Amino acid sequence: MMPEEFIVYVDNLPDACIEKRTAEEVIFHSPKKKYACPAPRKNDPVHKQEEGSFRLSR
Repeated sequence: MMPEEFIVYVDNLPDACIEKRTAEEVIFHSPKKKYACPAPRKNDPVHKQEEGSFRLSR
């Protein structure tokens, strides 16, 4: 999954998965089994936040 595709994926996550959304970042957790969890590639703009949560900086 390319970074641009991952950003689209995060933008389309259900509201229940979004913990915080600002113009600069989105903090989210992976959805339950109903949705596929993308495997971020090395050097993607995704950083591990807390267990189960991730931060996407734009």
